[in-house]
Amino acid sequence: MESERKERCEIQVLGLNFWGKHGVFEEERREGRHFQVDLVAELERVPGLQTDRLEDTVDYRQLAGIVEEIGQGESFRLTERLAAAIAERCLQLPRVRSVEVTVRKRTTGVPGRPAWVGVRLVRTRGPGPGASPAACEQPAPRAC
Repeated sequence: MESERKERCEIQVLGLNFWGKHGVFEEERREGRHFQVDLVAELERVPGLQTDRLEDTVDYRQLAGIVEEIGQGESFRLTERLAAAIAERCLQLPRVRSVEVTVRKRTTGVPGRPAWVGVRLVRTRGPGPGASPAACEQPAPRAC
């Protein structure tokens, strides 16, 4: 009897850096901060595993472009909203079933002087239009 193959395919874009103007404080939005993003996209139906053709998968350059475009574009007050905007756009791509977005930023004035503060968001495409509610885990103590 032939056993059913179970595979999980993820595209990872890790340590993507950009300068963005996001934050609660005016100074952050005016001067900008160094941000770093890790993105992991779980794929469904990936013919590229057999065909070896780029058009049969998700190009990680496209994912990186989404992160840079959103990160360097509209200013968000909350890091959580920045992560959500990235996740929403990635879930619009064919073959992307779920996405995990970790956004870190350099900051000052936080007790203990952490190297980074940030948020981790996991969002899965629902069975219909849109996405299921997101799970939010935070490296820094902020409201989610």
